[in-house]
Formats: sequence, C-alpha cells, structure tokens
Amino acid sequence: MIDCHEKICEVTEEDEKLVSKVIKGDKKSFEILVNRYRRPVMKLLFRMTGDYDISLDLGQETFLKSWKYLKSYREGMKFSSWLFKIAANLAKDYKYKNSMKYEESIEDNKSIQSYKENPENGLYIKSLLEKLEEPYKTAIILRFISDFTYDEISEIMAVSPEQVKNYIFRGRKFLIKLAREEEYYELPL
Repeated sequence: MIDCHEKICEVTEEDEKLVSKVIKGDKKSFEILVNRYRRPVMKLLFRMTGDYDISLDLGQETFLKSWKYLKSYREGMKFSSWLFKIAANLAKDYKYKNSMKYEESIEDNKSIQSYKENPENGLYIKSLLEKLEEPYKTAIILRFISDFTYDEISEIMAVSPEQVKNYIFRGRKFLIKLAREEEYYELPL
C-alpha cells in the first residue's frame, strides 16, 4: 500500500469494506460511514457556507447523494475524498445559486466591522474568505481549515496537486491583497 499514516490506512481499508457491504445492500454499514464522517462533512460545509442551518441541509443532501451514487464510487479512491467532493460541490452550487439573492443588511455591515476590530477570533479571516472567488476559496478552506493534504485536495477538486498548489498560492495572494485594501496587514496565513 502507498506510504501513509497507519490510522489513515486502516480507516481507508475499513471504508472500502463498508462501501462494498453497502453496495450489496447492508444499510448498517452506511450508517457507520455516516456516523464517521458526519462531523467532518458538517465542518467543511459550515466553513464554505457560513450558515449552520444551510450546512445541516447540505450535509443531509451530501449523504443522500452518496447513498444514491455509491455504485459510481471508484474503487481505489479514498471514500472520504469522494464524499468531501460531493459536499464541496453542493456548497459551491448553493453559493452560486444564492449569490444573486444575497443582499447585505446594515447588521451585516456592523458585524463585518467587528471582525476588523477583533481579527484574532478568526471572524475577520472568515469575512475575507467570503470575498475570495472559487476555486481559491475551496482550496484555502480545505488546506488551512480542514487540514487536507495537497493530494487529498486534488482528488476532492478533481485537479492535479500542482494546480492545487497554484490555487492556494494565488488564494493567499488575493487574501493578502484584500487585507491590505481593508488596511489590515498582519494576516496570519
């Protein structure tokens, strides 16, 4: 097997066995997968959407889609990467569909101002990430917030690891530029 951490390899091998059982009709195995990945999927969705309720809906949709399309899962690909790809795509689709409906309220402007006043709590960076375009935003979130490796991100985003590095490099440059435009230079990235 490819050089990897023992725990990750065990989970990957166990996931493959569970997926195989699910394809054969074992619903209990799918429940184990859902319980294993519910929290990480929800964290990713929340970081991509910024809305807890939407994250819950998209999380449920992620697992429904994974159940529906599990037969199309490619053996050899990490189940977690396949699942996170579904979640990331749903979040991107949601953001795209709702970008035209979004209007900033006065309260939103006040909360953005409070992010600037207290950037240590991470909310300021979150406000900057909201302004970052795709695919840079997804790559930054997966790498620095969700702690995925470049190879895992390349599987999730369906691009080469070199392209992932490029997205992250450019994404960081855009974040620094945004921070400078807002006169906050000490961006901890």
